[in-house]
Amino acid sequence: MRNVTVSRKKSLVGALVPFNVYAEDHSASEIVISDVPCRKVGELKNGEELTFAVGDEETCIFAITPAISYPEPYRIPAGDADVQVSGKCVSMASGVSFRFDGNDTDEVRELRKKRNKGAVIAILASAVLSALVVFALSMGRGSVKSCAQRSEKVFKVQELSVTLTSAFKQDKMLGFAGYIHSGDAAVFVERVGFDEAEGLDAVSAREFAAYALIGGEYGSDISIKTEGDIPYFEFAGEDPTSGEKIRTLVAFYKSGKAIWDVQFVSLEEDYPKLRGSFMKWAKTVTFDD
Repeated sequence: MRNVTVSRKKSLVGALVPFNVYAEDHSASEIVISDVPCRKVGELKNGEELTFAVGDEETCIFAITPAISYPEPYRIPAGDADVQVSGKCVSMASGVSFRFDGNDTDEVRELRKKRNKGAVIAILASAVLSALVVFALSMGRGSVKSCAQRSEKVFKVQELSVTLTSAFKQDKMLGFAGYIHSGDAAVFVERVGFDEAEGLDAVSAREFAAYALIGGEYGSDISIKTEGDIPYFEFAGEDPTSGEKIRTLVAFYKSGKAIWDVQFVSLEEDYPKLRGSFMKWAKTVTFDD
């Protein structure tokens, strides 16, 4: 037999959440975790450590709470020497989890990928494509030709830059990182920072677009297209307040700090005249980071 000591580093993340620690045990199992029979060996609170005995064979341990869907195994190699293990509570899109230091095996990476996927989809589905409801309320009719053909003007939204025309002006709108509008078109910018949830930095711009389709109700005829390296799709809808028909081209991007969608919106009747400009403007999007 040998002793295993697990130290939980003190952290403000999940400070009040205790983790139950389980060790692999085929002879006296109390619970099966990820197909591994285990017994509970104790509870680990913030800043504390826990010592328990295991056999000399390879042993898998877990630190979990009931809310964790994909608990991460830490595999202790076979041997007879005592083992010191450390870790900390980390924040994720789905809540909190205990992460053992140095636990970066292929098995664990695959578990993290599975665990993050559903949470990332939920975040993106709730974050994107909100412009449809508000666009017509902000409209003031002008000249479509003038909107597209005036002199170029660069607009900044945090680390994003987009080149439109001087027909546009920039305002603030609740729920959007950026809102830029003219009399006949509007541009809505949404940003989801990598710091908002673990796993977002692994999402590509095209995957972002796919998640947006999953989260919305656009019909089976809507598909993701690519212009250059920009994934995008187009959809039509109706403003629930005014009843006016609206059409949107939404382009997706990934910067060094966030994933983004930029929505170019106009009334349905103006869309054929503005679509070329929308795509041209979508190609001007750059990032400082």
